[in-house]
Amino acid sequence: MKKLIALVLVLVCILSLSACSFKNDVPTFDDIQDYTEEDFEIYLNRVKRDAIIKEWGEPSKTSADTDTWVLNEKRTVTIIYDTSNRVKDAEVETKE
Repeated sequence: MKKLIALVLVLVCILSLSACSFKNDVPTFDDIQDYTEEDFEIYLNRVKRDAIIKEWGEPSKTSADTDTWVLNEKRTVTIIYDTSNRVKDAEVETKE
């Protein structure tokens, strides 16, 4: 009986871990339209650059450690990456 319980627990753990690996951690481009800088930092914390580009498309502007996307005619977001290409910070610019 103990072996059966242990086997079931192992299977549950394996299924849980595999389900987490399929989860898409990057919000859609439509979802981020009203995000604040804090929202970007919370929801994109340590997300890899490639995953963001895959979800949002190519950035409007790119440099060595930043990418900028135009959210709408008045707002842009610049994502700043660390040395391992994971999100480190975000800056939202609003034009009046």
